[in-house]
Amino acid sequence: MDSTQSLGIPRRHQPAKIVEFKVKPGEQVNKQAPLLTYEYREKMNKDDPAFQDDSVIKALHKKVDADGTFGKREYLRSPFEGQVSKLLCKLGDSVVHEQPLIEVVVPCTHGTVFNGLCALCGKDVSGVDTSGVPDTQANIEMFHDANGLMVSNDVAAEIDADTQNVLWRQRKLSLIIDLDQTIIHANATLNPEFESWLIDNYKGPEAPSSADLDNVVVEQTGQRKLPSDIGSFYLSDSVYQYFIKLRPGLRQFLETISQLYEMHIYTMGSRPYADAVAGIIDPEGRYFNRRILSRDESGSTRKKNLRRLFPVDTSMVAILDDRADVWEWTPNLIKVHPYEFFRGVGDINAGNLPPTQPQPQPQPQPQPQPQKQEQQQTSEEKQPTGTDDNADSGSQTV
Repeated sequence: MDSTQSLGIPRRHQPAKIVEFKVKPGEQVNKQAPLLTYEYREKMNKDDPAFQDDSVIKALHKKVDADGTFGKREYLRSPFEGQVSKLLCKLGDSVVHEQPLIEVVVPCTHGTVFNGLCALCGKDVSGVDTSGVPDTQANIEMFHDANGLMVSNDVAAEIDADTQNVLWRQRKLSLIIDLDQTIIHANATLNPEFESWLIDNYKGPEAPSSADLDNVVVEQTGQRKLPSDIGSFYLSDSVYQYFIKLRPGLRQFLETISQLYEMHIYTMGSRPYADAVAGIIDPEGRYFNRRILSRDESGSTRKKNLRRLFPVDTSMVAILDDRADVWEWTPNLIKVHPYEFFRGVGDINAGNLPPTQPQPQPQPQPQPQPQKQEQQQTSEEKQPTGTDDNADSGSQTV
């Protein structure tokens, strides 16, 4: 399980000069132990309140160069517990980010961590700051429903390569699909009569015939069935009844696209909601096969991140969503027109999202006005009709 890790300075500190070594080869070091001291140049920000102090200016007077930079020293610290094996630089050397400076032999890099415990050695690594750690230490979440499971960048790259090899053999790509107003439209209601009203009034492309609606019943309840492209469910933590309308042609779309893509669901809805919707659109698990990511796993109610599922390589991934802003307009996105069936409902899971901005419309060119005729208007002509003048007074069609 031992591995040798090469350590260097952060990119933002390059170039730097080695000033002092804090360790020797063969020495044991703890996590965050200083290994060496280096010096780099930093630009003096005259707007910084610290530089408004006369004593600070006086102290820096002899250290600030003509270009406005001054020397600043930092420790290179070990992100691991281990043993120093080699010093790869000398005092006074000028070094850059990509250059390895010290090698440390590490008993375990904790490449896979579950709920704070290393899956390789069993050590508790919870609470450890993983920012800036090497690629061998677990700090990446890339799984759909395994909360608390993290892997290192190296392990993520191996998983990603294995997935790509499988898809290449199948001649497929990956497709991330949003739910609400992309492939379905949802409504949540407390009205117990809504289902009956929906059955009586729905006239959609997949609606059953009137004879079916009158004659097909559920034996135990005696209630008529919903149309085949509308599903319904309750969530255990909610008193609302949810109705899910499939976008027209969805079943054929999923069947066709499944031959070309491995599909994933990525939704701002909760995990129970996502599972319930998946049970309606994919009851046998043929298309998504538990590849579902909800807000409970992603940790965000305002943004979606492509690298949450594909942290290494996104070149084989496409996205289907009705909103581009949550993806920060990534070029992988195929934006679709929002699907609306329940009028006025919108996206029931967009409570924390900013409102969508309407597409800019071209402004009509001003028309030349005819010259006014100097003629006396009759008193009847001067009376407002109440039609055109009040057309925009606030009334709306629903």
